[in-house]
Amino acid sequence: MIYLKKIDLHIHTSPSSYERNFNFSLDKLKEYVDKTQLDIIAITNHNHFNKEQFLLISSNLNCSVYPGVEVDLESSHILVIFPKNKIDELEIASDILERKITSENDSITFDEFTNIFPNFKDYILIPHIKKDPAMKTTTLEKFDGIIKTGEVKSAKKFEVAKKDSNCLVPVFFSDIRAEDILENFPTKYTYVDIVTDEYGILKNALCDKTKVFISSNKNNEEFAFLPDGTLASTKLNIIMGKRSSGKTYNLKQINNSGDSNNIKFITQFSLTGKSEEEKFKELTEKEQENVINDYLKPLRKLVDTILEIDETADAELENYITTLKEHATNQYLQDSYSKAKLFNETEFSFLDNLDTKKVINAITIILDSEHNAEIIEKYLSRSSLISLLKELIKKRKKEYLEYMLKKETDKIVKVIKRKLNSKSSMISISDVDFYKAYKNKVLEDKFNHIINKLKIEKSIYNLDIYRFKLIINKKPFENVQELKSKLKTNIALADTFKAYNQPYNYIRQLANLEIPKSNIYKALLDFDIKVINEKGNELSGGERAEYNLLREIKGAEQYDILLLDEPEASFDNPFIKDYIIDIIKNISQKTTVFITTHNNSLGILIRPNKLIYTSNDEDGFKVYTGEFGSKNLTTVNGDSIISYETILNVMEAGEQAYKERSQIYESFKN
Repeated sequence: MIYLKKIDLHIHTSPSSYERNFNFSLDKLKEYVDKTQLDIIAITNHNHFNKEQFLLISSNLNCSVYPGVEVDLESSHILVIFPKNKIDELEIASDILERKITSENDSITFDEFTNIFPNFKDYILIPHIKKDPAMKTTTLEKFDGIIKTGEVKSAKKFEVAKKDSNCLVPVFFSDIRAEDILENFPTKYTYVDIVTDEYGILKNALCDKTKVFISSNKNNEEFAFLPDGTLASTKLNIIMGKRSSGKTYNLKQINNSGDSNNIKFITQFSLTGKSEEEKFKELTEKEQENVINDYLKPLRKLVDTILEIDETADAELENYITTLKEHATNQYLQDSYSKAKLFNETEFSFLDNLDTKKVINAITIILDSEHNAEIIEKYLSRSSLISLLKELIKKRKKEYLEYMLKKETDKIVKVIKRKLNSKSSMISISDVDFYKAYKNKVLEDKFNHIINKLKIEKSIYNLDIYRFKLIINKKPFENVQELKSKLKTNIALADTFKAYNQPYNYIRQLANLEIPKSNIYKALLDFDIKVINEKGNELSGGERAEYNLLREIKGAEQYDILLLDEPEASFDNPFIKDYIIDIIKNISQKTTVFITTHNNSLGILIRPNKLIYTSNDEDGFKVYTGEFGSKNLTTVNGDSIISYETILNVMEAGEQAYKERSQIYESFKN
């Protein structure tokens, strides 16, 4: 006899001090447990345990409740589930965790974990494995094979992990926050083949892949997608039904009960609510913006660096050359004052070296850190750090003294030069920082070279989108109107644009206008985008509609679930048959797919793994499911309908209409 217990060992009932606050609701938790008919749960708050609250929950729920905690361990998360008679031990561990982990960026080391949980080998340990933040292999190896179970984030990942002999035993939990505003209950739980809810039996079962399942019928390619336990395939599901029967409602249920970051939901109106042209423009402009912003990131930094150059060195160089010429021309004016050595003396070129000061500050921070003192002492002894600090302080004093001496010397030289100049008829040679002036010139030349090379027209991005190709090219601005359009400004730029081929001067001029500094980098390069078909031609109106759909589902494999609400609108059957069906079938091998449709080509020729039929009549709202090709579709309550009749009514307007169309097709043939 098979005994299955439905479990959810990842439930939050109170936030940590650094988390988003929420109001715990015991009634909501009871409702969740009752509606999903859970047998075993665990309370696993982030890095803390509330004993009083746990006892309240345990005494009010109609299921077995285990105490636990979700620990931030080496930048990953791990569930630690305790036996019911060890809550005092968990409370002690919780106090330590709360002192060590005070922000969302904190985590403990493995050594700290073993100190906080000295009996960890006796507990149920479940790290994230195919769920962020996942435990690194290096951390997992430190447990030396003790950990047998890992939490995944989707039904699909459960299926994949269970088939993978190298993967831990997968479990799938809600990670729910039992708060008062909770409306949609997730359908994320695991079935375990055990007779009782005893801790030891549960712990052993979670180490055995043959004991865990994602559906009550032990089919690991099916999972509950509705709170009542209605099953769907982890691969491809077609939802059909008459209008207003609840097809779209079911999609929204799935979308609302999961993590929106892991679900791709393409609504019907997102494709048909706008014209093909509007949607096409929206998609391509979004694509172009993302690519261009990424491409221009280094250029933006470069422009910011160039605009920060101190141009006083250039002015100093000009003044130096002028005064040098005058000094050479007017040698006859030399007198006793101009012959003095300090008359044309240059100042020291120096900066206060702050590197030593930074190191001193860093070592001081390390020595003052009580929170990390244990770890620091393992690698750097305190006495060594103190000795190093003393030596660096001595060095810093010497450096600062040299700096101050040069600074004071410059002040004295300036005063003397000023007095000598005031008494002499000779013009003194102006000071100049040759290094700075030379550096500026090199930067200017290099910048001009880089930007002029970048202006050469070239493709920077190519993306194959099934039968289409998206291409983005960079190119120079051809006229001032293109520039003004890019910058979205009405400022007169005609004179400035004349310097476009001298990039350094060009951006300097732009910076002097009312152009936001943060936008100046955009004035250097222009871009264009085009989408072509397999023949290399730009798209027709019909092809743009096809592109819109294909672009939306491109990359859907990275999501856990893809939801498509009547994607066949605006498309002919040949396109659906020749492209869409194969594409979606391939996606469903990696991602769970749900499609609502009235189209017989899409609904039938695609041969889904699961047929889902929704009805809303005098008997109320019902959902029937069954394998594709099965004789009957059934509800979770055992109600049954004939698949053949149901499909013909929805897809073909009934058997009689289907037969009549067949006769008409035959008459054309003959």
